[in-house]
Amino acid sequence: MDTNTLLYISFVIYLMVMTLGYLFKVKWLYILAGLLWFIPITNIENVFLILISVIMLLAHLMLGLTQDEREEF
Repeated sequence: MDTNTLLYISFVIYLMVMTLGYLFKVKWLYILAGLLWFIPITNIENVFLILISVIMLLAHLMLGLTQDEREEF
């Protein structure tokens, strides 16, 4: 499996997990979606894309680990 196919598959999985997390208001799904950002970090050699992946990974972890008193996201 080449890199592009792996990235396309992980993008589709990412969209499904984010949609389910938003619809059912489950925050741990955001953490699982954040783990998908390890795929570009390990497979791509472009430093700019690795930096974007690290930022998105940290953003997903912070989003999933925040404790809100409110009901809305």
